[in-house]
Amino acid sequence: MVTSTGVEARLEEAHHQKEELELKSAKLVKEWDLRVVELEANARRLAVIMTQTTPVDPRVLRGKAQRDAQEIMDSRIAECIT
Repeated sequence: MVTSTGVEARLEEAHHQKEELELKSAKLVKEWDLRVVELEANARRLAVIMTQTTPVDPRVLRGKAQRDAQEIMDSRIAECIT
């Protein structure tokens, strides 16, 4: 048989747990709101950067990398010769 005191104790415990969960929920919502604000700010900065950059053809980058590698190799050969 369940006594009214036992029911009251369970109700009190349930109420306490509900309050704890509401506090945790509010804290998480606040944290996520801050993260959303940070992400939105980062997205705006990225959009500005993307509009200010000039697209580069990958072939141009490969050509530059090959020229740089050739210059390094030439300088190493020159060091060995001298």
